[in-house]
Amino acid sequence: MLDRSGLKNSAELGEALSRLSRCLDSLGLQYAVIGGVAVIMRGYLRATADVDAVALDLDDRLDELAANLGHFGLHLRDSNLGQTRLRRVVLIEAAGGTGIALAMGVIPFEVNLTHKAQAMDVGTGQDVPIASVEDLLVMKLIALRDRDKDDVMRLLELYPDIDREAILATVTEFAEALESPETVVEARRLLKMPA
Repeated sequence: MLDRSGLKNSAELGEALSRLSRCLDSLGLQYAVIGGVAVIMRGYLRATADVDAVALDLDDRLDELAANLGHFGLHLRDSNLGQTRLRRVVLIEAAGGTGIALAMGVIPFEVNLTHKAQAMDVGTGQDVPIASVEDLLVMKLIALRDRDKDDVMRLLELYPDIDREAILATVTEFAEALESPETVVEARRLLKMPA
């Protein structure tokens, strides 16, 4: 179960991820794991307490997903599907209490992220699609919390030859849309690129 040393609650996380994966697979949904679990699977062993993922085509299938969760030992943490649609994140809990945040992907970046995800064995005997390092870096550079900054630095150490220009270009698009020029400045600094 997520056989990665240093992973907090690895058995529970692995079980939650396995349940989520089987549920989404049973519905034929395209998805990818993002966040801390994806960072761990990409080689940076650090603590995380929950599972984050993005799935496509949930808008029209949210009721079906909600009805299907129980078959896999999962349940909604918030049964108000109207609020879930507004929030764009399905909050799920697995048996054992592990939280799962399932983003309702729709923008081109999320579509591409799920298409580029690589199936990886997460130690549960099944392959699960894990976001690419490039896409993880973009997401972390947009969020820019302390944990995200640390993830960026560690992933860049593990993948020094990654295409930093392409990552910065995508971050810049998001920053412009969010009217956040400081995001580009900080991304340049973390990517160790000249201003």
